[in-house]
Amino acid sequence: MISRPLLLLLGSLALGSSACKSEPVEPAPLEGGETLTYKSGATSATLTLEKTDTGFTITTSPPGWEPQKVAANLRDGRKPVLAMDVALLWLEPAQRVIGGKTPLGNVIAEETRLGRPALKMSERNGQIEYWFSKDTGFLLERRVNPAGPSVQLVASTVPGL
Repeated sequence: MISRPLLLLLGSLALGSSACKSEPVEPAPLEGGETLTYKSGATSATLTLEKTDTGFTITTSPPGWEPQKVAANLRDGRKPVLAMDVALLWLEPAQRVIGGKTPLGNVIAEETRLGRPALKMSERNGQIEYWFSKDTGFLLERRVNPAGPSVQLVASTVPGL
């Protein structure tokens, strides 16, 4: 027989997990076919975002990463975007505030990055840093360690980016 406190705890966990699953997904403002070109050292790749019935498929040129299916918010749950090791490609509008929470980290500051207003996100106690366009939410730069390698946006066909 299950004790009352344990039964209440199990019920709370069930409600909490169903609430997480029902959180709304804010879709990225894309038509499909848009491109983002990132560069890291001597390597660069263009990510093409092709619209599907449930979200997008991310492909790269030149090929080097498997096509990755993501939801309308350009994520596959907590799985990182593997192409160019960008990990997180876009911040939903509700996350574009200081303190905004994402599956990988929290928005901690507003800065200028690559000459644009940007939101800084930190992961793993500052060991990985991201900067997203404040206006569009798309990734501008991802850097591992304060002086480590970075991946930077160098071209885009996304409107406003």
